[in-house]
Amino acid sequence: MIVYYKFSHLSGEFDGTIIVTPISSWLLYSLNRDQRRQSSNTRLELCLCPADSGTLAHTLQAMGQDEGMYQQYIPLALHLAEDHFLLHQSRDVQLLIACCIADVLRVYAPEAPYKDPEQVKTIFLFLIKQLSGLKDPKDPAFKRYFYLLENLAYVKSFNMCFELEDCQEIFCALFSLMFKIVNDEHSGKVKSFMLDVLCPLITEADVVSNELLDIILMNIVEPNKSQRKNAYLLAKELVVKCSGLPQPGQKADMKYGECIKGVMKYWECIKGVMKYGECIKGVNEIWGMYQGCHGTVRQFFNHVLILGKEDKALGICGKVYDLIYELNHICPSVLLSVLPQLEVKLKSSQDQERLGAVALLARMFSEKDSHLALHHQQLWRAFLGRFNDITVAIRIKCVQYSMHFLLNHPELRKDITETLKLRQHDGEENVRYEVVMAIVTTARRDFEVVSDSEDLLEFVKERTLDKKVCNFE
Repeated sequence: MIVYYKFSHLSGEFDGTIIVTPISSWLLYSLNRDQRRQSSNTRLELCLCPADSGTLAHTLQAMGQDEGMYQQYIPLALHLAEDHFLLHQSRDVQLLIACCIADVLRVYAPEAPYKDPEQVKTIFLFLIKQLSGLKDPKDPAFKRYFYLLENLAYVKSFNMCFELEDCQEIFCALFSLMFKIVNDEHSGKVKSFMLDVLCPLITEADVVSNELLDIILMNIVEPNKSQRKNAYLLAKELVVKCSGLPQPGQKADMKYGECIKGVMKYWECIKGVMKYGECIKGVNEIWGMYQGCHGTVRQFFNHVLILGKEDKALGICGKVYDLIYELNHICPSVLLSVLPQLEVKLKSSQDQERLGAVALLARMFSEKDSHLALHHQQLWRAFLGRFNDITVAIRIKCVQYSMHFLLNHPELRKDITETLKLRQHDGEENVRYEVVMAIVTTARRDFEVVSDSEDLLEFVKERTLDKKVCNFE
């Protein structure tokens, strides 16, 4: 049985009475006495014991914001955040303190009793440390770790850190921990609460540091994508959820459908002046800029792609094209204002920059079910221009992807056939060879695609007269 030691309201001295009752004003009175601080620490540790429903932890859990008595708990709330408890040698005491502080943040939200910036930072770093206990769902104390996570998610407690100058340091520590500990043993509910803790720190932030973006985005590219599946899935869900687009069974906060209807009415009035696809593209760009993480991602890519301001300390800077490819699969809307920036790379004076952009776009444009060429026609035209690039390696790369376009995109065959017509007369033998191989490989996979095109058959026929390229299997 848990006991509380009753102290006199007058003298503050122990009067010999031992009672079992929820924490109340007599304990708060004793906690205000600096000269008895050490003894009050001992008494509070007893109150934290989880074996009884009358403990401090249970009292705070049951407390709501509408209870008029909660203001009396401010001295206790401050006392809980002292080093004696935050640095306590007992793992169990630290966990219970974390749960109590989380309840304090809930009860006092949105105005927590902690005002000193350094203290706030210390408290949240302490809470992050405690959340590491989530890594093992088989831990006997896991229910309390889960309670801590649920409480922090429900109240959006970490949003309090926005007021701190070094809030990004706290957020980086939190995100790093979540990606590190998430695993197969976690239930969908645990992962959902993880997302509920993390998402507001992106969507409601004025600024998201590149360091934090790096922590998130590195999990969706190789090798992490394959080696850390759970971290990848968490990062993927985070990107989707932060995009602002509706989830399955969920309505969008901003009525995108109504926005499209309005555009269609507008387009009816300006037919012949603007193409419908361009009109929709403009709306999508506005929509994208409105959403939370779009601006952050756009700014990041703008610095790396356009301004060339790569931060060598950020691993993701060396994987920008891989990142764009993965984001296009995860949440294409995030790239609405990013993909047009690639046109700059296609026209770069640096061969390697053009080759990298060509390889990425060839892969993205040619994939089955891709609608990028339709939605980004100007970028598509810029890409087709690279079939005539001054650099042989780039012309070869373009021609090598022709087979995928011919097989996957009937609507693009005319454009591809026109470019191959020029390349079959290329001055470089290797380019002419790749033209023939692209057509032959296409025929092997789907003969009708080639047989239905007189031009493609004619290209192969012409090249059989080319002594340098006719020796193919």
